[in-house]
Amino acid sequence: MDIREKLLDKFSRSRIVFWFDEEGNFEDDIENLTLEDVNICKVENNEFYLKYLIEKEKPLDKFLLYYNSAQPPIEKNWLADILLYSDVFFADHKSLIKDELNVRFAEFDYLYNDYRTFFNNKKRLSKLKSYLSEEPNYKELSLGMIATVINAAKNDLEAVLFKIFENGLDEEDNEALEQLAKYNLDLMLNKIIKEHFKIKSEEITLIKFALLLVCSHILLTAPQLVKQNLFNEYIESFEGKGLQVAGHFVEEWLYNSKHNHLYSEISQYVDNKANLSQKLVNLNLGDLADVYSLENIENIILDKMAKEDIENNIEYYLDIIEKRKQSFWWEIYQNTYLSIEYYLKFEKSLIAMHPDADKIENLLSSYTTKLYSIDINYRKFIYYYKNGNNDLLLDYYKKLENKYFNFINLLNSKWDSLLTYDFINDNSHNQFSFYKKIIEERIERSERVCVIISDALRYEIGCELVDALSLNADRLKVDLDYLVANIPTITTVGMASLLPHNKIEIKDDGSVLVDDKPATNTKMRNDLLVTFNNNSLAITEEDVNSLTTSQLKDLFKGKNLIFIYQNIIDKIGDDNVSEGNVFNAVEQCIDSLEKIIRKLGSSNITNIIITSDHGFIYLDSKIEEHLKIDFPFDKSKISLNPRYVLGDNIQPIANSHYFEKIDNSEIKRNNILIPKNILRFKSTNGASKRFLHGGVSLQELILPLIKIRHTKKQSKRSVDFEMISPTKNIITSNNPKFKFLQSEPISKDVLPLKIKVGVYDSNNNLLSSVGLVNFDANSEDINDRTKVLTLKLKPISFDKDKTYRLKFYDEDNEVLIKEYDFKINILISNDFF
Repeated sequence: MDIREKLLDKFSRSRIVFWFDEEGNFEDDIENLTLEDVNICKVENNEFYLKYLIEKEKPLDKFLLYYNSAQPPIEKNWLADILLYSDVFFADHKSLIKDELNVRFAEFDYLYNDYRTFFNNKKRLSKLKSYLSEEPNYKELSLGMIATVINAAKNDLEAVLFKIFENGLDEEDNEALEQLAKYNLDLMLNKIIKEHFKIKSEEITLIKFALLLVCSHILLTAPQLVKQNLFNEYIESFEGKGLQVAGHFVEEWLYNSKHNHLYSEISQYVDNKANLSQKLVNLNLGDLADVYSLENIENIILDKMAKEDIENNIEYYLDIIEKRKQSFWWEIYQNTYLSIEYYLKFEKSLIAMHPDADKIENLLSSYTTKLYSIDINYRKFIYYYKNGNNDLLLDYYKKLENKYFNFINLLNSKWDSLLTYDFINDNSHNQFSFYKKIIEERIERSERVCVIISDALRYEIGCELVDALSLNADRLKVDLDYLVANIPTITTVGMASLLPHNKIEIKDDGSVLVDDKPATNTKMRNDLLVTFNNNSLAITEEDVNSLTTSQLKDLFKGKNLIFIYQNIIDKIGDDNVSEGNVFNAVEQCIDSLEKIIRKLGSSNITNIIITSDHGFIYLDSKIEEHLKIDFPFDKSKISLNPRYVLGDNIQPIANSHYFEKIDNSEIKRNNILIPKNILRFKSTNGASKRFLHGGVSLQELILPLIKIRHTKKQSKRSVDFEMISPTKNIITSNNPKFKFLQSEPISKDVLPLKIKVGVYDSNNNLLSSVGLVNFDANSEDINDRTKVLTLKLKPISFDKDKTYRLKFYDEDNEVLIKEYDFKINILISNDFF
């Protein structure tokens, strides 16, 4: 009930009401107060006039007589006789506010008396009400008062602290604290912080508080550090389970996407002031990997990894990197971490390498099933290395360059010893027969097919694309095979070989005629396609990207064969200026192909084939002179390429493949000379290039053949997992450890699964930190598919007779996947760690 309603209630029983406002709090309100049929009069040395007005002039009217003072003694009150038959109204400001806020707790009197200045403002009270529930308690009202003054997002301690921290840790320049100090609410906040986090200090500065928060989180995530006595002074600042409370506060802060950037700033400031990270610099990597509280830890870990012999314990260092992927600062440092990860994977794949096959088919099988991964790991290292901290990993870069050179030298030396032209020409996977063996039969079955030809998409890149499609694309059936490129492995030859044709003629300068017609651009290729199939179309990737789905549907209407040409990798690699960025182009190429596939699916194109014209070789470091061989023939009459030469008068020379000229019903070309391995002809334009193709190395010759079908029903499923420990479903520690087994390897039909894990009560309240587990192993080895997770229980009391639940949510869609019931019986009740 407000003042007006209370006054009207008085007037329902009395004609005259006296209002004594001892402190004058409502003097301004009187000016705006309206009461129907009531004369509102201020008593200001006008008593005789008022007495005449009330008794003589308006004896039947109602009067409100307002005093901006206490009730005067009878002997000094000239209206005392009227007071005897009137009613009295006392507007108790405190009572009115209690009613307005619907406060019921007795301690409000103390709050009101201590913070009266705060309550003497209507706008502030109105704002306070917006923070409160229908019947607030003492803690809620206290935090609400603080939240009101600093304009916090919500009425809770977390939101209040975020607002305080947003203004910086310098208390003399913290506007939020300045505002609180005006109403003595800074002392209230200090008290709330001390009580909530159980901090011993009489008064705690903002910097000291931030320092305690950061240290508590260090010990929460790496409790083993307690025994090393690095943070004793901070541990001793807390009582009871205050350290746990503080650690969990930070843990939840880091999961708050709106405010975790603020933690980054605060923790960096604190670290610079107190040199916290320097206290940890001498720890081993195993301990450091558990610390997620300071950005400088990333630099310390990376520096140690760059200096240690990580090749001697590959799995150990891979596990450390896997842990760091949980870090808030992962995105900042991921390029450097991933450089190391792929260096380790390169080492791991190198150890498993056995290119000792005695038959070319066996060596090819070995390359297309596992050895290609060495190319991937090398490429990925170079990609992340160039986008990360190059100086830090320079030694690893040099070692990897040397090892990769030795690998492709060894692999292709073996390949050269087994390779014959009959293998290239008569192989059932030959690129030359692509249209007749793969496309023609689909057309004959009245299928609609789209062929995407990506220039320089070598085999290992195709493998990565297949993995990406298998893991991320919904309702796709993806199969991988290979083609053997026509020689020389250049764009003109490869693109022509993939088209329908009767005969291909390869000129000495590398130009090509398809059935006596050139095929060097998209229009020419479209014309050739139409001669074999009227319902054909050739377009570029740029064409696809420029059109809407609706426009594509119209364009494809009536077409049963569509060729799409993409040129991202070769365009960058073939340019002397940009060739060093070719691996960036590979990433762009894969992303672009995924988008095209999705767009084609939306345009009713469900049958897609992806392949390439040729592959390439690439070494990132400077090309040494020993990789260049002399060309002993007259160069004036031929077109000499670093990786091949065509000509009528060419003869075999050392360190080169020599394939005699051929002229039959299907193909015509001159003698061809190709340097073996990754050698190149000296004194030719491009002899020092890092990106080359035209030869017969595995990386140039073997191409991906990816067959994709959009299926109507879901053909893929997420991988399953089971918890394998603890077996008795009893939690006995504040830091319970859980072990899970991924049921099977990831494959093209079995998708990875990333889950969030936490302990919950029956009301679905989170009672622990949130853990992340990524079930993404593609290994048959059970050890590789075993995942371990440690959670941190909140510092609360657990009832050993109640049932709690360990719940698993899909991180992508927040769907509950499974849950396990647990009893919680902490054997040592005060065991923080």
